[in-house]
Amino acid sequence: MAHDAWHHAPHTRYRGTAGIDTAEELHHDSGSEDEAMDYTKLEPTATHCTIARLEEEGVVSFVATQNCDNLHAKGGTSRACISELHGNVFIEYCELCDTEYERDYEVDAYSTDCHGESWYVKCEDCGWNHFTGRTCSRKGCKGRLRDTIVNFGDALHSKVLGGLHKATEQFATGTVCLAIGSSLSVSPANSLPRLAPYLVIVNPQDTGLDKNASLRVYSTSDAFMTLLYRVVSGKMPALDFDVAPCVRYKKAQHKRLLDDVKYSEEIEEERREHARLHAASRKKGKRTKKR
Repeated sequence: MAHDAWHHAPHTRYRGTAGIDTAEELHHDSGSEDEAMDYTKLEPTATHCTIARLEEEGVVSFVATQNCDNLHAKGGTSRACISELHGNVFIEYCELCDTEYERDYEVDAYSTDCHGESWYVKCEDCGWNHFTGRTCSRKGCKGRLRDTIVNFGDALHSKVLGGLHKATEQFATGTVCLAIGSSLSVSPANSLPRLAPYLVIVNPQDTGLDKNASLRVYSTSDAFMTLLYRVVSGKMPALDFDVAPCVRYKKAQHKRLLDDVKYSEEIEEERREHARLHAASRKKGKRTKKR
């Protein structure tokens, strides 16, 4: 494939626990979560680092990931070019102003795993608690901080951590979507790859979108990305063959994603309104006590 076919190519990933194509992921269901996983000890793979290099060189313009492990940023990809669709275990945000706070520890240890603490509030959507017990440090805000984890039943973030809105815009205007190590089976994120005219799928196993791919490569992520970088950097000749675009799905998928974005925005505004009422109630309570 010619080098410019990869220019400004959005890249999507599937949520997992052990990075991209590690030995563990190749031998169990990639959608399962390992409760004993220590995310602080995970390190970026060759794939994460190669994607970061390709972003620096203007080949990759955007990354959408369903992983919560922070490895794309740790590998060097700029945060402005990432949408972490299912959250990030190291980032919490303010329920009032959306300010994000990155920690060096897993913030969900103070939310999901907490039940008897004073800040515990059972989420009506997923049944878990999202509040961490900390408050926003922005002057005059003091909103409660929430983890960014999207559990089953939760709406995807519209703007937090890049959000679904930005990812939808980027994929709709991209040339090539390179889907690496993903089963492409989780909605609505699996609609994103079909927005780009060309879809390249790299996975050692079958995926839910194989029939939609312009190019299908059965390979591990690290092996493929290592060869891709050698081609892009001119150290290895490119293969020359025709690849057909798959544009017939774009309009329907784009509309579906925009509907999901609108739904996420409505949920977030409803949540913010509830937070404003909660904050006002607390202030009123404090004034009453002073009297």
